[in-house]
Amino acid sequence: MKCLEQLVHLKAKLFLILLLIIFNFSYGKIIIEFKGVSYVDSPSITLKNIATVKSENRNLLNYLNSIKITDLKKEKERISKDLVLKKLEENYISPTDIVIKGNFTIVVIKKTKVDQAFLKDEIKKYISNRYKNIKIENVNIPKVNLIFLGKPKIKFEEKRKTDRYIYFDIYINNKRISATTRYYQVKKIVIAKKFIPKGKEITLDDIKLAEHKIKKDERYYSNIENAIGKRAKYSIKEGEAITYKNIEDIPLVIRNTNVEVIYIRNDFIVKIIGRALQNGKLKDIIKVRNLSSGKIILCEVIGKNKVRFISGRD
Repeated sequence: MKCLEQLVHLKAKLFLILLLIIFNFSYGKIIIEFKGVSYVDSPSITLKNIATVKSENRNLLNYLNSIKITDLKKEKERISKDLVLKKLEENYISPTDIVIKGNFTIVVIKKTKVDQAFLKDEIKKYISNRYKNIKIENVNIPKVNLIFLGKPKIKFEEKRKTDRYIYFDIYINNKRISATTRYYQVKKIVIAKKFIPKGKEITLDDIKLAEHKIKKDERYYSNIENAIGKRAKYSIKEGEAITYKNIEDIPLVIRNTNVEVIYIRNDFIVKIIGRALQNGKLKDIIKVRNLSSGKIILCEVIGKNKVRFISGRD
């Protein structure tokens, strides 16, 4: 089994060597220019970190840039030309086809300061990637001032999530810090484009769709067409959400106006005039005074200024 694995590995190497030979003959020389000084985030150093590599073949260029040179043991180290040549040969790149400019690069691992501001930014990134409908109001995190060599590994672990808060444990290179985030949910809903006075009929000029803060126990309009034609129950400020509470259907029957009352008995229909004692929308049951008898009757609203008799009332 081991012999078979070695044979497969050898074939892969030979295939790679063949490709690189073809690349070198077909696309001219490779130019590697040392950077002099390079600041990196990780101790794992590739050729791209320490030199500018030029090749006419993009695939070969990507391969060269990805070649690992070393792992830094110190914050600051000198990477020599000899080490680079050695690593190139180990990766089947012939030195005879390479032009190297410079003799070394000084590599410095950047230090990362981890404080409250840094962690707040990381939390915001985490939440924006994980939750598309959440906006942060506040982040509560203890005072912290840590320095790491290179970019630290950061891991988030959610302990609990409520309607308003997310409780975290943040691991920074295995160091644990607790944090709490207060948030609100957003959704694309219908909002007021401008001030809408009480009683105004809603038109397309009054409203628009926009992302807006929402409450769990509130009902919102997510379709503009469903809000058009209704009227403002209260004055609505510019930018305010349009809800089922602040707009309403325009009544088909207005209080203290005359309405047509329709009596239907079997196939017999009688129409009289009555006076509405209440506002009424379609299918609402309202009180109407029979102007002939003076009696109050209950009627169902069936159209504009039209009601259907249901029952009499003293």
